[in-house]
Amino acid sequence: MKFQNIKPGLILLISFLAYTAYWSYVSIIRYYSLSISPRLMANMLLGWEAVHGQIYLLGHGIAYALFPIFLSGSYISLIIFSSVVTGLGIFPLYGIASTKLNDRRAALLISISYLLYFPLIALNWSVFTFQSLFPVLFLSGYYFYLKRMLKLSFVSFALSCFVGFPYPVFVLAFGLGILWKERNRLGIYLIILSAIVLVAGIFVPGLP
Repeated sequence: MKFQNIKPGLILLISFLAYTAYWSYVSIIRYYSLSISPRLMANMLLGWEAVHGQIYLLGHGIAYALFPIFLSGSYISLIIFSSVVTGLGIFPLYGIASTKLNDRRAALLISISYLLYFPLIALNWSVFTFQSLFPVLFLSGYYFYLKRMLKLSFVSFALSCFVGFPYPVFVLAFGLGILWKERNRLGIYLIILSAIVLVAGIFVPGLP
């Protein structure tokens, strides 16, 4: 079978699975060897307290969407989840690149190179941070926007606002950009939401 005849979706899936398996393995080994950052424990405690109503989170409000993991108290589940969501960005990125470039091979190379991007490696090395959800959420929001699936785009961008500071700033900038370019309601909604999160974060605990 020639490389050209292999479907890009299959190559993306294999790359994603290999990436997830590798970083899950590395992170679990580091966890059992006690060589991970205390941030993993801190974020697990933060999420556990949030879903049990002991604290209220705005800046890291995405923790409420992860309540099954935090309720279980399983560090291994949190580690694997982090590796999975970090690598998932490869799929919306491929959709964006193929839409913009109209070249599946170039889009595939860009998407795979994303997995080698150094800041992404740094996210995996941190084992788990709420910020690890931002790339896939923001990229998904942009992909849905390009496909004119505006409701899904808004949901993705909205969720990306709640992974922590300063990420609502990027959503605010995107909202301003599309409002200037197209004058559509999505831009207005994103500006309002991100501004609320940024301002409220000054007064509500959970936004460092």
